[in-house]
Amino acid sequence: MTPDKVRNYRRDRNFQNNESIWVLKTIDKLPSKDIGKQFGITAEDVDITVELHQKYWEACLKSS
Repeated sequence: MTPDKVRNYRRDRNFQNNESIWVLKTIDKLPSKDIGKQFGITAEDVDITVELHQKYWEACLKSS
């Protein structure tokens, strides 16, 4: 993710939800299906969100 994409992603209205989904999946190790029910999205959408947010974190770590 380029620095411009990182900045735009942070401004995205879904950023807080994406952050929460990422934490629930990667830190709390909840199943995608359960997270999806909580957020009203599919398990596949949860996995896509986690992948996108992981790229965000990796870009942040590279830039520091």
